[in-house]
Amino acid sequence: MEICSTIFEYNYLFKYPFKGPDQAGVAIPANPNERDEITEYRDARYVSPPEAMGCVFGFDTMTISPSVECLAVHLPGDNLVVAQEFQSIVDVTELHKRSTLEAWFQLNERDPAAHNLHYAEVPEHYRWDEKHYEWTPHQHRQERPTIGRIYFANPRDQELYSLRMLLLEVKGAKGFEALRTVNGIVHSTFRAACVACGLMRNDEESANCLREAKFCVTSGKMFTALFATCLVYQDPAKPHALWEEFKDTIVMDMVIRKQLQGDIGMEVQPDEEMYQQGLLQLERYLRGMGSSITKFPSLPQLAAQVASNLPKAQHRVHTKQQEIDAWDANTLEVFMQDGQQKLNVEQLQAFNKIKEAVCDDMGNRPYSRLYFVDGAGGCGKTFLYNLLLAWARSTGKIAVAVATSGVAATLLMGGTTAHSRFRLPVFELTRDTISSMPIESDAALLLAQSSLIIWDEAPMAHRFLFETVDRLLRDIMKCEEGGDRLQDVAFGGKVVVFGGDFKQCLPVVKRGTRSEIVGACLTSSPLWQKVCVLHLTVNMRVEKMLTNGSTPQEVAAAKDFSQQLLQVGRGQLKDFDCPIQGQHNHIVLNSEKYHILPPHHLPKECIQQLFNAVYPDLLQNFKRDGYLTERAILAPINTDVDAINRHALEVFPGQEYVALSVDTLSLDEQQNNIPLEYVHSQNPASLPPHVLRLKVGIEITADIAVSLTNSPYNVGGHATFGHKELPSRQALQWHMSYPHKGQKAPP
Repeated sequence: MEICSTIFEYNYLFKYPFKGPDQAGVAIPANPNERDEITEYRDARYVSPPEAMGCVFGFDTMTISPSVECLAVHLPGDNLVVAQEFQSIVDVTELHKRSTLEAWFQLNERDPAAHNLHYAEVPEHYRWDEKHYEWTPHQHRQERPTIGRIYFANPRDQELYSLRMLLLEVKGAKGFEALRTVNGIVHSTFRAACVACGLMRNDEESANCLREAKFCVTSGKMFTALFATCLVYQDPAKPHALWEEFKDTIVMDMVIRKQLQGDIGMEVQPDEEMYQQGLLQLERYLRGMGSSITKFPSLPQLAAQVASNLPKAQHRVHTKQQEIDAWDANTLEVFMQDGQQKLNVEQLQAFNKIKEAVCDDMGNRPYSRLYFVDGAGGCGKTFLYNLLLAWARSTGKIAVAVATSGVAATLLMGGTTAHSRFRLPVFELTRDTISSMPIESDAALLLAQSSLIIWDEAPMAHRFLFETVDRLLRDIMKCEEGGDRLQDVAFGGKVVVFGGDFKQCLPVVKRGTRSEIVGACLTSSPLWQKVCVLHLTVNMRVEKMLTNGSTPQEVAAAKDFSQQLLQVGRGQLKDFDCPIQGQHNHIVLNSEKYHILPPHHLPKECIQQLFNAVYPDLLQNFKRDGYLTERAILAPINTDVDAINRHALEVFPGQEYVALSVDTLSLDEQQNNIPLEYVHSQNPASLPPHVLRLKVGIEITADIAVSLTNSPYNVGGHATFGHKELPSRQALQWHMSYPHKGQKAPP
């Protein structure tokens, strides 16, 4: 048995069965008439004993299961015709009237049942009749159905390659013109149809996105954020064309402001000064994303007079003041005063200790001040973090909030992922990994001025990430005035508060052993020796139930469940030890208390019961504020997550909207030789699926790479689509979670 793990191994696997018997090179006489073909055949051919035995007994030398039907792909009038020597041109044209592709078009015209099938799915339900050159239904059910594979098209032939892309996505086409028709518009080329479908990226994709957003956004500032996102993440080939088309929308705020200041009815036209201010605002957004307008030479550049408004000497003050102004001091003060009254003894001790460290000369002491808030789920770690953030920001200090996962980051005030904040690599993490953050960037300046850094879900992160951030902060502080004494201090002398629970998910080490996983933890890093651990042991969720009217039975059940979770994490659960011999590290849950689902799959009935229990009366309550964000279903396996999401989409009212990923041709010729359907079939955990199905009002989790303010913080969180009809490339989103609840997010 041979297993293929990459597409290139198929060449190795299948070339031997098809190349024929082993042969050796022989000399051929100069005079062809003297050739002894029988002798040559005997000398050149070698039949091994196993092959000889297989031929004697009539065994098959190879089999392929299931059967594969090769499907033609060709442009109109370019179908391949195979002719024999004795056939005339008339006979060939009569016999080869249709290819498998053209026969598929005719099948869709006469059989409505084929309208729901892609071209590659036809062989599973129909048989190719080589005599009449048409698709006919299978007469009998096949135990091993035939599968279809479309011939490969070279990306250099853009029209043929685009046609193949359309055949992978379009169902029930009745001709080549139907393939080129998108939303009722017949495009001149297959490539143009691919672009219109969103299957292939070009500058028109960015332009269409901006055109749609032009009629949705309410301010030029929000539109400028989207424009900067398109420049950075879509890399258009002609950014100057986008600027010329949308520059008036970018400066619309300035035009409206000038109209309000002038006489009633006065018409104001944008001038060069407004365009320069628009470029200045665009530059601020680009810097927040780690880019600059100078990286796009075709764009108009900032005039020297405008660029001099933010010299380097004042830029630090501007960055800090920008971050301070991003938070309402009165709101933070009210939150802090209300929150301090709710702190228990352990939380208050941790709050005062960290507060004292932050106030100690604001981070300029040449010694380490690292803390780890250790507490199980429900002990109030997130509440403590937000209270610390509110206190620091209300007093004019800069506090940076990050988390290892995106979901955890949405629960923090102004939180973002650690990878985004510190410019950390996602893959290929090593002991010598460095951050991609420039020392002179705005993000680095903000870290240099920060007084407090909070990192939630720290046990999930690899120790190399913390060591990389340690080196980054030392380098940043070394460049500060008087920072030479801080370059040898952990994290540059910053107050860093880690948090999490080591009883939960540890760093994921691919195919790692127990010792390798432990070695990847923060506790195995030399930095851990400098960390002061603060413990939280009181379960605040259970304590809250005592005051919100819960029954004694509900409180007792919650306490019992929380204790069992702690025992599982500590390895102290003795009541339900696994009775199977040799499986002492496994735990068997009591079937009288828990509903045990079958392994390896989640039955549809169980999904429905679970969904109805978590989301009761969905159709009546899904529009109510907080209904969707107050509940969630968690699953450890991605297949179960996909199954639950599919069920949620079926139950949710409204019309389904399907969005496909956009393909971009690679400069690597070998990568372009991989069939698209193989790439689309891959669904790694770190990437979104090729097909994304949505409905109006459905809840999603989005990490948006722009900010609602001028602050370089990223905005992420739960959002819903707010349109009655979903546009094709962008949708307005409403933040449903703190700290931007109820605010409109950039499109």
